[in-house]
Amino acid sequence: MAGHSETLGDKSALIQRLQDALAALESGDEAGWRREIDALAALRTQPMMAGLGRLARELGQALGELPSITTDAGELDDACARLDHVVEMTEKATHRTLDLAEECRTLTEQLRAEG
Repeated sequence: MAGHSETLGDKSALIQRLQDALAALESGDEAGWRREIDALAALRTQPMMAGLGRLARELGQALGELPSITTDAGELDDACARLDHVVEMTEKATHRTLDLAEECRTLTEQLRAEG
């Protein structure tokens, strides 16, 4: 990676870290070999952390670009009231249509009987 003096892709740096960790382990330097292993783990996780940071920034930008939604309760109540009115009017119209259809059927039967 550009800008980093040491990356996991840098084979010589990896070999040196491994040799330093092994030397510390063989000499009984627990803190030394842990430090080298931690450095190796950091090399491994740096690209992932950079990617997560980039994703977090992009998500933040995307969320910032979303249009704001008003949460005015009055507007919501008004919309609900209008919807209730539409449902009520539709129900009345449906009943009226069924009543007229029943009347038409009755009239049709009467015409057949007379005809």
